[in-house]
Amino acid sequence: MDEKDAVLFQQLHTEELERRIKFLEESNDESTRYLDELCLKRNAALERWMPSGKVCRETVRAYVKSELEALEAVHKNGGNRHQKALDQQDDLEALLEGLNDDEKLKIINMQTAEILAADAKMKDDLHEILNPPLETIDRDPQPSSIEIEPSSGKGIMVVLLFVAVVMLVLFKIAS
Repeated sequence: MDEKDAVLFQQLHTEELERRIKFLEESNDESTRYLDELCLKRNAALERWMPSGKVCRETVRAYVKSELEALEAVHKNGGNRHQKALDQQDDLEALLEGLNDDEKLKIINMQTAEILAADAKMKDDLHEILNPPLETIDRDPQPSSIEIEPSSGKGIMVVLLFVAVVMLVLFKIAS
């Protein structure tokens, strides 16, 4: 190998090393950014769920209440509450990102307990509606002062005539 080839080889080798160093530096910067973001998410999650170092029940209770109200609103508006529940689960996972598994487990266990408590209250309320206390039932009802007149055959005839006309119209349309 002559001197010209040695210089060319050394130059190519130096360029390759510089590219690798640049790649490693960029990779290191990207890793540092990711770790910084994860640290910020962890701090935000800790501040939200565990402000005093342990899980705050009031925070979890308020979160569960708002999520249950959102599910109810979706259901009342004709939406799919099951899909909404899945979306809420994804949102919760994002809120818990950065926490370790033990911290996540504590929060999820408390959330489950609050959901069960809300469910039990709903069942109690429903039971109370369906089975009112005996004091609220009128034991001695008074007769109504409203008089109901005996029905005449006119109303029945009008309904039968209307049904017959509708059937004739449908028969004409079909043929």
